[in-house]
Amino acid sequence: MIFLTLALAGLLSASDPWELLHRAEQSRNLPSEGVVRTTMWSPRADGRVRTMGFHFRQGKNFREMFPENRDGPTILETDGHFAVIGSRGKRILERMLPPDQGHMDLELMRSNYQIAQEGEAQILGRRCAVIRLRPRHPAGSGQRLWIDETTGAILGRDQYDSRGQLLRRTRTEALRFLSQDIRPTLTVPPRPAASATSLEAHGPVPLDQASRWIGFAIPVPKAVPAGFDLRGIFPETCPDGSHSLRMSWSDGLSNINVFLHPNGCRRPMTPPQPTLRDRLRHWFHLHGSGHRPPPPPMVVGALGATQQAAAIGDLQEDLLLEILKSMGTPERPFVRHPLPNHPPKEEP
Repeated sequence: MIFLTLALAGLLSASDPWELLHRAEQSRNLPSEGVVRTTMWSPRADGRVRTMGFHFRQGKNFREMFPENRDGPTILETDGHFAVIGSRGKRILERMLPPDQGHMDLELMRSNYQIAQEGEAQILGRRCAVIRLRPRHPAGSGQRLWIDETTGAILGRDQYDSRGQLLRRTRTEALRFLSQDIRPTLTVPPRPAASATSLEAHGPVPLDQASRWIGFAIPVPKAVPAGFDLRGIFPETCPDGSHSLRMSWSDGLSNINVFLHPNGCRRPMTPPQPTLRDRLRHWFHLHGSGHRPPPPPMVVGALGATQQAAAIGDLQEDLLLEILKSMGTPERPFVRHPLPNHPPKEEP
């Protein structure tokens, strides 16, 4: 029945590309599994190119991905959370997702992107509509999508920076739809028990409440590019028990995350543990995969003597730098730190 429904939907699908995107979002809940391969170009002009293959499984409200050789962490998105789980079941990173992050916010996209259908193509023998999204604002990053006209599944994706340069290319190399719903193979390991005053389980919080959590007035960026809406301020706990924050923006397709940590959010251990910039660099490298792709565009540094800040997003580094600089003051300017050439070996 599910395949008959998909086939009829494909035959009756409108030529409106926004309707195709809507069907693509709905397809995220179709039980399926397969293989995708992603090629990433460095945002710097050093000619680096990395290609990585992933197996994926998805069902209702979840998607998990793991490297081809299975020797590396699993990436799991489920129930509003993003988690990276190590090969031995250790939680490397867990974040509560802002509303719509990881999904396309079609209403917001209509305000920030122009859309056009650029013909048809074949991927895996399936007829795909080719959709091009071009940003209306200078900082936006465009995409080209290959959408299966029968199922709505996105079988190909090219992502460009604001200058129109190709940053990432993803293609589906194998795909199988399943006849019944499935569940993730891994579950997110339980977090340490939160204190009665913890805000982490409650998702985004108001600005004044976030300021009380972190212990000082939050320096809100003044240079967030046009079209990006604040999706939430998320309280988090550092390994040493102190508090930190993450602010997230979206233009419906691209995302920006700004992390604010007191004193670099270090672990109280000897010898000193990796700083904020080390851990962020480390989080975006997959262990044991045999490939180390360039991390997403990232800028880290300090606001005065007691705060560290980092910006990560689908923007050029110079735009991320302007966001962080706009958080500074004459008494507490933002000072950029160089990123390490290699991620630390120790898991955060």
